[in-house]
Amino acid sequence: MITILIFSLAYSIKGGLLGRYKPFEDWRDANIPKFGGKFFSAFLMAVLFLVQGEGIEYALIWLVAWLLAVTPSMGEEAGAIGRWNHWWGDYRFAVYPFGHAKAGKQVFNRSYGVLKGVQRGAWMGAMFCCAGATTLSIPIMAIGFVAAHFLGQEAYYRIHKSDSWVYVEPVVGALLGLCYVFGG
Repeated sequence: MITILIFSLAYSIKGGLLGRYKPFEDWRDANIPKFGGKFFSAFLMAVLFLVQGEGIEYALIWLVAWLLAVTPSMGEEAGAIGRWNHWWGDYRFAVYPFGHAKAGKQVFNRSYGVLKGVQRGAWMGAMFCCAGATTLSIPIMAIGFVAAHFLGQEAYYRIHKSDSWVYVEPVVGALLGLCYVFGG
């Protein structure tokens, strides 16, 4: 259980949790602007993997899997998945250019977000699978990533009346932790 909570915390840190605290944000911007939360989440994961006691090779393999799984930005997927009856992001306003067979029609729709979310979740699960997690990591993350984003954004909107994926990050981190625990 502690391992899953650590994964949840690390994924939240990767997503900018520490940047929500002004003193840390100022220090980070002055010292390590290119890494920030990804650096701290990787450090937390390295400590966890070393404490597991399987050796340095084990820790390095899982650390690489963590970095490959979580480093690419996921804001596009989050906004495109959206919440009930609404999705957000600049790309939702994209239309085909004049001269195209579909000129003036919308390029993307909600299915784009769901498909990108499934792809993103499957990528994360595959990275963990390569490191030694259960092969079920791929469908768990593919389905879980989309479900977590939809439900988390809906909950955030109901409480705050604005769009954000803040509530999603701990859930996605917990799903990754679950994949690790079942396979590690």
